[in-house]
Amino acid sequence: MSAIRNRINSTQLQRIVNQKRLSAFMGRLSSGRVPSNVLRRAIKAYIKAYKIDMNQFDFDIRQAKSFNQFFTRPLKSGMRQFEGLIASCSDGFISTFGPIENNQLFQVKGSNYYLSDLLQEKRLNISGSFATIYLSPADYHRVHMPFDGRITSVKRIPGKLYSVNKKTVSRIKELYCRNERTVVSGEWEFGKFHIILVGAIVVGKIVLSFTQQTFPLNKSVSVDYPLHQGDELGYFELGSTAIIVVESQHLAQLPYHPHQKIQLGNKLA
Repeated sequence: MSAIRNRINSTQLQRIVNQKRLSAFMGRLSSGRVPSNVLRRAIKAYIKAYKIDMNQFDFDIRQAKSFNQFFTRPLKSGMRQFEGLIASCSDGFISTFGPIENNQLFQVKGSNYYLSDLLQEKRLNISGSFATIYLSPADYHRVHMPFDGRITSVKRIPGKLYSVNKKTVSRIKELYCRNERTVVSGEWEFGKFHIILVGAIVVGKIVLSFTQQTFPLNKSVSVDYPLHQGDELGYFELGSTAIIVVESQHLAQLPYHPHQKIQLGNKLA
């Protein structure tokens, strides 16, 4: 599985392959049932390759029905504590963070993109800050609310399915604005917020946990879901990236350096 991912994550290959067909195929492969002994061997090999501590998870390999069931495994109760006004929404690596200036966020140093393009909303004039968290193949792949808030809209945006690993992000401009993504927007104590779940190559699906509602593409749908810090927001079936945007300066300076490892619940602000 890791060898396949390394080949797929090649930037040159991503530009020429049909990403949607490849991702759909990998999604079907990961969700499809295979002989239990084959599945267990594949899961054990993945755990060994990525050095995953399974003692943290409420998951029995012997009961697995698919690879995705393993990949979206839940944590044991009490394994993560939520700290601060804003907590990390997931396990992963801090990719970038900072103020939003002139409607722009930065993908990597020297490469910016527009928040209006990310959200596909015109006439935006937001003064705020952001943090981008990359979920690696080894990470827990569920995303939780970083603070208390009320979700007021959801928008699914179609797009490409480039990998979101460090190498690809540094080479493809405005990658987050090009990839498929789901935008969860709402209000919290300090104004509006947006949490963007960015799809990537071989990501089978982005699933929202707080609703069973089906959302159309390219349309912002009004909802009303109050959630508390730590409530599950959604999950990725095979890895990706989460971007937190707030209408305040709480994420302009963080006690971390770029690409530092963090865990769900760690204090951001």
